[in-house]
Amino acid sequence: MVRTNAIEQLAGKHYGNIKVTENNPTTCIGKNLTFSVTSNKSGGKLSVSSDNTSIADASISGNKITVQPKGVGKANIVVTSAETQNYYMTNTSISVEFFNHIPTEGGNKKSDATCTSPAVYYKKCSECGKQLTSTYTSGNSLGHDFNADKEEVIGNWSFEENKGEGGLGKIAAVFDRAGQYARFKYSASKPHTMKVLYCTGDTSSSIDLCLGTTTSATSATVAFRAWGSGYKILYNNGKQVNDSSDTPGVGANGMYNSYIDWGHNSKGEWTFTIFSNSDHTAAHPTTCVRKYCSRCSYSEDYYREY
Repeated sequence: MVRTNAIEQLAGKHYGNIKVTENNPTTCIGKNLTFSVTSNKSGGKLSVSSDNTSIADASISGNKITVQPKGVGKANIVVTSAETQNYYMTNTSISVEFFNHIPTEGGNKKSDATCTSPAVYYKKCSECGKQLTSTYTSGNSLGHDFNADKEEVIGNWSFEENKGEGGLGKIAAVFDRAGQYARFKYSASKPHTMKVLYCTGDTSSSIDLCLGTTTSATSATVAFRAWGSGYKILYNNGKQVNDSSDTPGVGANGMYNSYIDWGHNSKGEWTFTIFSNSDHTAAHPTTCVRKYCSRCSYSEDYYREY
């Protein structure tokens, strides 16, 4: 409160002033603001306070004012020079503002690149340099590293009977006429999908793949009937339960080539029968090989054709 009574005026009391450096009063919440008192005419003791301590706190050491951020927003920092014998108390204020961090790239690495993900880095604030919790990716994933030494055969087969051409070796059973068949034993050491390749001379020709020794898909316990057009029907105890379709291509052999997927959910050994419903067809199972990544737990299967 400024006192202006006549006695004080006769005593020669004056109004002082305070000058503060005009620094940038705005920055992010990770950085202090500093100001200097360049003039304190009265010589009174200096003190500082904030009118919004949820946004900023202030302190003074000598002539240096430090404003510490407490939150995002604006505050007024009041600089006061105490009353002296010859001067009234006087003050001035500095309006400051703190904004949130400005994320940018360039922080420390959080994690290295993996087979499926690129390296991850933390972002930092472009204003104060503080490392933030937000992240970004840089570069490419490594990709899986498959090693031939870590492969294993998990599905294998052998013909037990072949009424077509080809014998019992690991080659296709070739059926010149309808009614011919071949039987094979399939062994699985781990759950996987068995893949049986087949080909037909035209899109209307078909074969049956039956579980067991049954030669007709419509009477087998579980069986597929597949056409050269790519249309497949799954039968269970003689009843149609599913169907699918693909688009077989004509291979180098001049025939329509496609495949049947048969899932095995457990290890075991089974007998299958391939039966030709048409002239000029062929089929054979494949060997399933599982390959493992040397860097992670990922694995995938591929199939050897004979």
